[in-house]
Amino acid sequence: ASEAPGPPGPGGGAMQALPALEPPRPARPALVVPPRQQVQPAASAGSTLRVKYAGDGSQESDNLYISGLPSPAPDTATLNGIFEGLGLTVVRSKIIPDTRGLGISAA
Repeated sequence: ASEAPGPPGPGGGAMQALPALEPPRPARPALVVPPRQQVQPAASAGSTLRVKYAGDGSQESDNLYISGLPSPAPDTATLNGIFEGLGLTVVRSKIIPDTRGLGISAA
């Protein structure tokens, strides 16, 4: 079975038609970014953690005073682990428990 040639084109050869194509669709973004939102910080259930140099805090020192820790106070291993996790070396530490019933301890 042979196909019938298309109508003659310019120059005497057979013409062939291209299929009709749909117009291109607009590109969709690969990433959809949601609109900006205002984020509110979580309400604090406790006091603010404060860290200062030991003494009056005005001179740099290897010794730190930390207030605002929860009560009951964390154990020494937990407190040391926080600083060691930051790549710091703990030489010694002392927990100061809440003796006034304020709900905060220190170290």
